[in-house]
Amino acid sequence: MGIWQEVGAKVGNPPGWSDATVDAWMAKFASKGGGYVLVQSSNGPISHIEYDVLRWKNACAKYGRRFGIWNVTYTDPHAEALQFVADIVKYKPEGASINAEVYYHGDPNQGGDQLVRWNRNLQFLDAFAAASFGKLLPPLSLNTLGAASGQNVYWMPHDRWLAHGFDVHAQAYYNAWDDYRPDLCVAHWLRAGYPLDRIALTLGTYQAESGSKGLHYHVSDYLPLLGSLAIKGVNLFTAEALEDDRDFDWIPNLIVKGHALALAPLPPPPPSFVDVHANRRDELKLMKESIDYWRATGKMETAIAVYRQTLAWRVLNLLESGTNVRAVAGLLDTLGAPRP
Repeated sequence: MGIWQEVGAKVGNPPGWSDATVDAWMAKFASKGGGYVLVQSSNGPISHIEYDVLRWKNACAKYGRRFGIWNVTYTDPHAEALQFVADIVKYKPEGASINAEVYYHGDPNQGGDQLVRWNRNLQFLDAFAAASFGKLLPPLSLNTLGAASGQNVYWMPHDRWLAHGFDVHAQAYYNAWDDYRPDLCVAHWLRAGYPLDRIALTLGTYQAESGSKGLHYHVSDYLPLLGSLAIKGVNLFTAEALEDDRDFDWIPNLIVKGHALALAPLPPPPPSFVDVHANRRDELKLMKESIDYWRATGKMETAIAVYRQTLAWRVLNLLESGTNVRAVAGLLDTLGAPRP
């Protein structure tokens, strides 16, 4: 089985762990069937302390788990690509993942900063391809934003990432954003041209940032949301946030579900790869579906409190894009949220 078909976890703060806490965490993760750990080896072109990374590699070897690394891109794609290469050469991981998020999403037809963002993808991949590894590449993963609203597709040169061997780990951070629901993430990356056997998910098992839904989701919360997805595999972000009764103890269920659903019927073929303007009706539908979900799980009051803090910018966005004012007002009334 390939590394991306397993259940893994991403370590977001390597300096924050001691040898003892890493060992205890790894013992628990391995006992529940977790397959691999990805450790952040650098932040952009800036390396983490080598020992902070190696303690995880050593623990993976001790408990028979696979070790991998991940890094983040910002605004210097050439330097970041070379750092990614250097980390692969140094740590010899069994898997390597790169986070390319908002700094790499841009419509090249608009010019300006949008074109700059689009070109960062090409600059990173060109530098990556030109580098000398001195060894075979490990399995690669592009870890990036989960799903565009409606029937949109994020502006990235998806075919180039695929051609360079990068599977995708779509950030299914439903703890933060409604349209990052796991099924919507898979649908988005099918629209983007990724084949199903190259799509995996990163589940947001952390305390979401302010300005989003702001929730802390757990593995037990995500299992019902996976529905009938034929998922390739998942990793959990972050390792630091995993808890016993709602995360570690549910990893075996996640593994079983993943294996079972890999045999599920494939979804209908995706539409041809066409970038379209935001479908505002779909955006409203997603928000309404989220409300229905909270009602069904008995968390409506919590959801209302969160939405009152986070809806303002989304409502403004909808109004500016031409959504009918009455439709937006009806949504706010359903939420029990004040009108702007």
